[in-house]
Amino acid sequence: MALCQKAFAAVDQANMMQMQGRRTKIGALIYNTSHINEHYGNLVTYLRLNGLVPPSSQSRGAGPAGLVR
Repeated sequence: MALCQKAFAAVDQANMMQMQGRRTKIGALIYNTSHINEHYGNLVTYLRLNGLVPPSSQSRGAGPAGLVR
């Protein structure tokens, strides 16, 4: 988390179009965000297959550890 926060904090309007490897700095951050979202989608599927409610879908009425009531 700290590494990602540092990377996001280092990019601003003045430097976002600078190349960083094969991508611009802003492009690398967009790619990183998309990649993390893909992993979260996989975790959501795994949780639901195991009878758990993902944190982003939990209501205040969810039981301990996201167990479906």
